[in-house]
Amino acid sequence: GYVFRMGDNSMPKINETKKIIDYANSDIKDSIMDVFLGATSKFHLGTSSGYPIIPRFFGVPLLLCETTQTLSYWSLNDYDVFLPRLYKNTQTNQFVKFSDTFKPPYSIMWFDVKEKLKKMNLEIVENTDEDILEAAVLLNNIADNNFTNEDSEIQKNFKNILKKVHLDYNIPELIPYGNIPNSFLKKYSNLLE
Repeated sequence: GYVFRMGDNSMPKINETKKIIDYANSDIKDSIMDVFLGATSKFHLGTSSGYPIIPRFFGVPLLLCETTQTLSYWSLNDYDVFLPRLYKNTQTNQFVKFSDTFKPPYSIMWFDVKEKLKKMNLEIVENTDEDILEAAVLLNNIADNNFTNEDSEIQKNFKNILKKVHLDYNIPELIPYGNIPNSFLKKYSNLLE
């Protein structure tokens, strides 16, 4: 396949290869091509900000990663993948549990993040290259229809935790559809408690 790097020309240029196209800095970039690429892609891999709305509109599977905005998880379908960044308490050196990171105030931290993190004694832990690769492999398997949607026990446990989160949003029910890579859940299984 080919990788189209989306964005705009304010982004630094990258070295193109036969398989990687720096569309963000391309002469062919325009709004119609933005929609065409989003609609016809095999899948979209990126953050929860901006462009994913286009592939989502056309039912293209998404991998949302490198984000602390767990609120975006609730917009995912059962053919999408989510890989959140984690929060770590700087005083205790402990990670914040999933039952907390998927509800306010953690789930909605995107304005003045540095200030909020400092006040809450938190730091953000970036996704590792290995975690992103495993999530991308899962997404590729979903896009190739090489994926059974029968959740593993650890995935069921995660989704059962999230089913209780709707109470913190004060709405009747939120249904957790998105997939978190099993390898990620196993790696941080202590956050499922």
